[in-house]
Amino acid sequence: MWINFGFGGGYPFAIKVAAGKINAVSGETWCNGLSDRPQDYAVVPEQPWLDGFSIGEGRIRQFVAVPLGVGYTAEGQITGKEEHGGLQLAIHPMKAYYYEKHVAGRHAAVDL
Repeated sequence: MWINFGFGGGYPFAIKVAAGKINAVSGETWCNGLSDRPQDYAVVPEQPWLDGFSIGEGRIRQFVAVPLGVGYTAEGQITGKEEHGGLQLAIHPMKAYYYEKHVAGRHAAVDL
């Protein structure tokens, strides 16, 4: 399975993706909010899709559907328990103030 982030019309979003409350980007347990140490979100549209769990620098394990309760889930392997399952998504659009600064900076660089 892979997740296509083809939406937003170019407007920047931070997207957190987890399976069984294990963050697919950082490999750590789910927490609310965004973190950049380690980064626990994908930036869209720069990253157009996500197809698995990060298991180390440049190493990915593909998302695969498995039955809950038999020890095959990332949640079960990392936490030793399988209680949440499923996918969790949190989508955070860039705040308008920062987006306006970002766009203004791009236009200034083009005008040089």
